Amino acid sequence: MASTATHDRRVTATDLSAAFNGNTGNAIFEEALLSRLPHADHLYDPTPQSFAQYDHVVLSLANIISAHPLSESLTHLADTLAEARRINPSLRYVVTAIGAQHYSLENRAAVHPERLALVRQLAESAEFLGVRGFYTAELLADHGITNTWVVGDPALLHPRIGADQPELPVPDDGDIVVHWTSSGRYRDTYRGFLDWARRHRAHLVAQSTLERLLPGDKPYSVAASPDLAACLQYYSWPGRPHDELEAWMVERGLWFGAADDWYRFLRGKRLVLGARFHGNAAAVIAGVPALQLTLDSRTAELSSFHGLPSMPLHHFDPRRGADEYLELADLGTLYARLPLLRANLQAFWAAVGLNAMPEDNSGAAVAAPGCVSGSEPLLASAWQRGLGLRDRYLRRAILHADALDHDPMRPAARDRSVLESIALPRSDAEGQLIDAAPGIVHALRATSSNERAQEVAQWLGATD
Repeated sequence: MASTATHDRRVTATDLSAAFNGNTGNAIFEEALLSRLPHADHLYDPTPQSFAQYDHVVLSLANIISAHPLSESLTHLADTLAEARRINPSLRYVVTAIGAQHYSLENRAAVHPERLALVRQLAESAEFLGVRGFYTAELLADHGITNTWVVGDPALLHPRIGADQPELPVPDDGDIVVHWTSSGRYRDTYRGFLDWARRHRAHLVAQSTLERLLPGDKPYSVAASPDLAACLQYYSWPGRPHDELEAWMVERGLWFGAADDWYRFLRGKRLVLGARFHGNAAAVIAGVPALQLTLDSRTAELSSFHGLPSMPLHHFDPRRGADEYLELADLGTLYARLPLLRANLQAFWAAVGLNAMPEDNSGAAVAAPGCVSGSEPLLASAWQRGLGLRDRYLRRAILHADALDHDPMRPAARDRSVLESIALPRSDAEGQLIDAAPGIVHALRATSSNERAQEVAQWLGATD
């Protein structure tokens, strides 16, 4: 067991970013995934021998489909997966929510041959590949990979979404939260967006951007960062001094090292908006209206599948008020789709041979990066204790707290005026014709021998 000092020390932005592969949004994805697999072993640096002892290995590889060659770590993983299958030919890999990333949905994304080979390797060892949207499914079909099942993103199927949560006091330190992804393609839009956020005294939740801009062991030690100076010059609103943007980032910037802390901070906020998909997913889990600003195929296909309110990033107008954007952030469609999409995910788990937690369970597992492995039944061991300690360590990673004049973790409540009606009863959801239905029907037809899949397929009219 690690020493107490290790868990008590104050972590840096670099520590936090590295723990989640450069993006703390992975905490939201993996916490949601683990909430469905609470009994799975969790392997941080697996060997072929450790993989081979299981019936199933669940892999978190969300952005594996791209035009870039495999990284060193992915090459190592591919070799590990291949060797594990040689040791245990019956081993099955379960891949969920993988997807392609392209500038838009209008054109097909290029896929590097090395990555395509890895996806083929996974497809050959699985009944189905869980993909995040229809754009990705069609792209893989173009390459001859057709055993796909569109599942969306587990974060927007989280058990907490739509569940009753106790009301908390309304925050008095700002009720708008924004997030962003730095991109040269949207410089002028982001100039307006960041100035709008500054004028509204919005909180800025960083997932990876500030880690690159604000290096050092102390919170916001920015003096030696040439990247920050370039960023301020690039994104400052014309005519505004750069130090206004810097002061806002320092005062209102937030980092979260644990999903529950993130949710707790968001509860009670009036509106969350920005280009980060999991930044918006965290808001939905916390019961807060969210508006996705789409900037690529990933954010567009996920928003479309789940019914997450969205608009193209370049349509953001800094002259519009917060109430106008709040009106666009109505989660009614997302809530209406939940019963159907949760049943679809549960059918996927059953089809690939996993006994996942039912969708009506409100419990949640600890979030942590890595590969989740599982077989039924499993024995709890040292991995659980280590994971619990790791979680407490990361919970101390609210890096900016000393720079704020308020408590960023003060419990704050929901103002849900836009969301008077939440999840629809099943009978109402059955009557909804949604964009996702055709792809789900196709996947369920292929697995109609599975009892749960057949039930959902009948619900959708896919079988007689």
